[in-house]
Amino acid sequence: GSSTTDELTDIQMPTDYMQTFGQRRSGTLDKALAQLTNAIGHRINIAGLYRDELASLGIAPPRVPAESTPIPLRIPLLVKDRATVLARAERMRIEIGEWFNHPLHPDPPDPANFGYRMGSCPIGEAVSGHIINLPTHPRIGRHEVARTLDFLSGIRSEILSGID
Repeated sequence: GSSTTDELTDIQMPTDYMQTFGQRRSGTLDKALAQLTNAIGHRINIAGLYRDELASLGIAPPRVPAESTPIPLRIPLLVKDRATVLARAERMRIEIGEWFNHPLHPDPPDPANFGYRMGSCPIGEAVSGHIINLPTHPRIGRHEVARTLDFLSGIRSEILSGID
């Protein structure tokens, strides 16, 4: 894609959307693909650490069906007041995200441009106002997981029931 905000304002494809990768970006992609197996293993491992420790804190982690093997980009949790939790995490330098902050994430300036009518996805609208997520990317190690879990332990009263 174009990686510009133009694609978030209208349903028309931006003029530069179909551009090809440059040589530098192609090299970056080749390197990432060569490390894909390790990256997948890392994300699964980090997600497992979060899930095990969330349960020990009395926080219901997202349910994972036994017959599936997800590769989690993030671990979602629901909180009462997302803005307050995110601000507090930022002050403490804890990486927590807010992906899916609208059923048409990221929250577009005018959802009607995409044919979306408020109220047409009530569960998505309700959840999107309360969801945060915990990272699993390669820069997250055991130390960062422990810091994040300590943070979550301190705001336990802000965390809502798990996402199924």
